[in-house]
Amino acid sequence: MKFLVLGSLNIDIVYQLPHIVAPGETITSYKRSIHPGGKGANQAAALARAGADTFMAGKIGADGIFLKNILDEFNVNTSMIKIDRENPSGHGLIQLAQNGENSIVLFPGTNRQIGDDEIDRVISNFTPGDIILLQNEINSLEQIITKAAERKMKIAFNPAPFTGDVMNLPIDQVSYMFVNRIEAAQLTQMTENTPPETLIRAAAEKMPNAEIILTLGSEGALHCCNNVITHAEAFKVSPVDTTGAGDTFIGFFLCHRAGGEKPETAMQYAAAASAIAITQLGAMNSIPSAHDVENFISTRKS
Repeated sequence: MKFLVLGSLNIDIVYQLPHIVAPGETITSYKRSIHPGGKGANQAAALARAGADTFMAGKIGADGIFLKNILDEFNVNTSMIKIDRENPSGHGLIQLAQNGENSIVLFPGTNRQIGDDEIDRVISNFTPGDIILLQNEINSLEQIITKAAERKMKIAFNPAPFTGDVMNLPIDQVSYMFVNRIEAAQLTQMTENTPPETLIRAAAEKMPNAEIILTLGSEGALHCCNNVITHAEAFKVSPVDTTGAGDTFIGFFLCHRAGGEKPETAMQYAAAASAIAITQLGAMNSIPSAHDVENFISTRKS
């Protein structure tokens, strides 16, 4: 089984601040750093770290070639990443507060300039049963989902950042839907303070053929399939940077679940991986190895 991530690759510029800037406020950052990012690239790195046979497809500018090189180091197959030397890569402008919380502004760049012929060419390399993982940071998602379904690939979707266009996509073709509390509320047209079990059941009613995974940060995560809800506790750690925690969770869960593990086992590995990730600065570079996750779980059980 092969995993294809057709998604975003970003250059993340991180400004560390005492707190997230309020409207009209000007504060001084005490540190600036540049990291590889983009939900697509982060999730591809997490899949590969978890042990999946992972391929990354998407588009970068000449300024983003280092993103491809870093993914190579993660053992992600990057042969399908296209380089556009006339346009800039996607960028993420990240405010990182001292308590580990973040605020992000995205510039799409080449992430939203993927051609129809490029989509067809990429998907033609995969076979029935392979898994495609998508996010909402690239263009032509309707075409991608349709083509992947025609190819009889299994589709995993993380509709982040959530926009109204998501509801117009053929989400009935999705096998794994990953949402956080805000996205679940938007998907179900409920409020964010709706109890998580109510949210996930409502999402499952909209997508009865999909496994719904609702991530809840420090409250853990819920999984719903065939009207059965499974809860996973979050591991208690001291957060340094929560950027990329959700992407890490998705990659590890999908690798283990698609590999045949029960939902509770897949969520345990995913929760452990994301717990390790938030104890370090950065998104992609904080993703742990499968070995690190195994050791972490063993230590917590002892």
